[in-house]
Amino acid sequence: MLSLHIFYICFRLKPPVAECFFIMYYFKALSSFFNLTKTAIMDTNQDLINTGLQIDPAGHSYLAETAKWGNFLSIVGFVLSGILALVALFAGTLLGSAGRGFGNSSSMIGAGFVTVIYLVIAALYFFMSLFLNRFSSKMKTALYSNDQETLNNSFLNLKNLYKMMGIITIVYLSILILAFIFGIGSALLLK
Repeated sequence: MLSLHIFYICFRLKPPVAECFFIMYYFKALSSFFNLTKTAIMDTNQDLINTGLQIDPAGHSYLAETAKWGNFLSIVGFVLSGILALVALFAGTLLGSAGRGFGNSSSMIGAGFVTVIYLVIAALYFFMSLFLNRFSSKMKTALYSNDQETLNNSFLNLKNLYKMMGIITIVYLSILILAFIFGIGSALLLK
């Protein structure tokens, strides 16, 4: 089809015949190259999906070590999220009592806000640690029992962890951008 369009263009513009054949040959070669490349890429992807990936001994040891470190980091995350939740409860109380000592009644609202923010952060950290712990424990089980289902569940928890981290990062960057825009707008209004 493409060669017919090129032939029509050559017929209308009437360049030398040799140039028309060269242009037609060039586009045909280019078209076949991209079709072959596309086919080769699709065949490679299909081969990886259809044959199933295999974990060799090096990959097995890397995944086992990753599971150990993931287990350690998840335990530390559980402990830190618990400490953060305790700090949130006492920080609100301390900020509220400090504000009352100075006669400031609005400090109770601020103290409640600080408590809620800290509790939300502790809950997010807890769930990230939970996903990491599930990944680690299921990865260990899958590697020792050669169970594909458990391995897939392990990677599902890792996917959930990265998804949650990505959403938190997007929200954080959005807040930073909005604060930056608000700061510039405030600075321009104060001029």
